[in-house]
Amino acid sequence: MAKGDAKSLTTMAVKRMRPPLTGREETYDAKVPGLFLRVTQTGKKSWGLDFRFNGRRERLMLGSYPIVELDDARVAAMDALKAVRDGRNPAAEKRAAKNSKLSPDTFRAVAELFVDRYAKKNNRSWKETERIFKIYVAPVWKDRPLADIRRPDLINLLDDVEDNNGSVMADAVLAQIRKLFNWSLDRGIIDATPIVRVQRRTKPKERARRRWLREAEIKTVWAASERLGYPFGPFVQMLLLTGQRRSEVACMRWDASAIGYGCALMLTASF
Repeated sequence: MAKGDAKSLTTMAVKRMRPPLTGREETYDAKVPGLFLRVTQTGKKSWGLDFRFNGRRERLMLGSYPIVELDDARVAAMDALKAVRDGRNPAAEKRAAKNSKLSPDTFRAVAELFVDRYAKKNNRSWKETERIFKIYVAPVWKDRPLADIRRPDLINLLDDVEDNNGSVMADAVLAQIRKLFNWSLDRGIIDATPIVRVQRRTKPKERARRRWLREAEIKTVWAASERLGYPFGPFVQMLLLTGQRRSEVACMRWDASAIGYGCALMLTASF
C-alpha cells in the first residue's frame, strides 16, 4: 500500500487485519506520518517508521504487535520524528546500539567465524555452507547466543525447512549445523551440543541416487576423458563402459585373458 493510501488505523482494525496470501503488506497510518503496520503471510505484525534524514530514506522498526499496541507505536514514532527534527538519526542510533551489544558467541557471529576459519579451509563447497546458514538458519536464530539454542529450536527449524523446501534440504541444513556445533564445542564456545539424537529426515531409499547420464553427456565425458590421457582417461572410460564402482575398476588386475576385461578392451577400441 502506498503512503498516499494511508488509513486512520484503529485498535480494532489492527487486531482484525488479515495476513496476505504471499509476502507481506504494509499499511500506513494517516495520523502519524511514516508510521506503518507490517503484516506477513504468517500473520506476524510489526510496527515501523519511514522517514528521511539528510535526504536519505531511513526505516526504523518499532516493535511487534500486540507487544506494542497502536497508541504505543504512535508515541514511539512521534518521539523518533522529534529526534529527526533535532538532527539525530534514530535508525542509525538503534543499529549502533545493537552492534555494540552483539556477543561473539551469537549464532551469526559464530557461523561467520566457522565459515572463515573452518569451512573455507576444509571444504571446497564452503559457499554452499555459507548459503545454507544465510538462507535457512540466520533469519530464524539471528543473534541468539549459541549456548541458548536447544534441541526444540533445532527441531522446529528443521520442520520449517522440510515443510517449505523438502526433506533433502532439511538434512543438508542439519549436516551443516552439526558441523558448526561440533566445531564450537571443540573450541570451547559451547559446553554441549543440541544435536544429540536428532535424526535425518530422509530415508536411505530416498537418499539413493537416481541420476543417469544422457547420451549427449556420455559423449561429452568420453571426449573429455580422451584429453586426460593415461591413467585417468582410460579409467573414466572404463567406468562408463562397465558401470562399475570406482573402487572395483581401480582394483582391477591387468589380465588380458580375463573375459570381462577383454570385452571391455574390445569395446574401448571400437567406441
